[in-house]
Amino acid sequence: MPEQPTDYRVAVYGSGGVGKTSLVLRFVRGTFRETYIPTIEDTYRQKGKPVIMRELMLRDGFYSVLPSFIVRDATTELSGL
Repeated sequence: MPEQPTDYRVAVYGSGGVGKTSLVLRFVRGTFRETYIPTIEDTYRQKGKPVIMRELMLRDGFYSVLPSFIVRDATTELSGL
């Protein structure tokens, strides 16, 4: 039986106007939007690849929820966890 592809879900969080939508659109569609159009929440699915990107702007600022996230560089070894 063929193996089903795994969906990878990626969440992009941050303050307004920092480039979340530009980053997601570049990855998902290979495009860059020249004009700024504010978005509150969007979900994108990349065709042909099992990646679902979800973007969310935090109206009250990103720093209020920052302690809830673990931020890590995937190119370095885990330490202290």
